[in-house]
Amino acid sequence: MKRAAADVCGTPSGYKRGCRCTPCREAHAQHTAAQKRDRVIRAAADPSLVPHGTQSGYVNWSCRCTPCCEANRAARHSADRAVNGYRPWTDAERDIAMQDRPIREIAAELGRTYHAVLTMRYQQRQHQQLQNQQRARSASGSVPNAHKEAS
Repeated sequence: MKRAAADVCGTPSGYKRGCRCTPCREAHAQHTAAQKRDRVIRAAADPSLVPHGTQSGYVNWSCRCTPCCEANRAARHSADRAVNGYRPWTDAERDIAMQDRPIREIAAELGRTYHAVLTMRYQQRQHQQLQNQQRARSASGSVPNAHKEAS
């Protein structure tokens, strides 16, 4: 039986369902903080659980060993490197951005940031939806407010 949205508001589940009210955000923050505390405790008891040499080891497990620090540094610097930042998008770049591949991979190929590619995809989808709506209106021959003129 599916629970009503009001039943999960103020819980981590409410946040996962997309609610961003203050109680849901606070519940989510407390839940993720508790998960991280649990991971840190488990890592202290068994260091083999930590994925050393990864950004996850640094961020999620709070490991500050040299390999984890270097992996985090490398991941942050590679994501921030946008050689084409603030340059106008070409049609070819827009086509590549809409490909069904991981966004990070496309961003690296285009020399754009992850968020730039994400934003371009959103804009392209909005543009396509608008064009489809205009085509549908023109195909049906409907004119907005036409019923008012006939009266």
